[in-house]
Amino acid sequence: MFKRNLSKRRNRLKRLKSIRSLISRKACDNEKIQKLKDEASSLVASIK
Repeated sequence: MFKRNLSKRRNRLKRLKSIRSLISRKACDNEKIQKLKDEASSLVASIK
């Protein structure tokens, strides 16, 4: 049980990192960036 939670958390952290790199590359328009930021903040909330 505990291990599964850890892997979930790790996957969320990976997702956050990919979101951050996408934003920093500015490869997408502002609307997409806003969506990614929203997703990132919800991920952070679910990790805590």
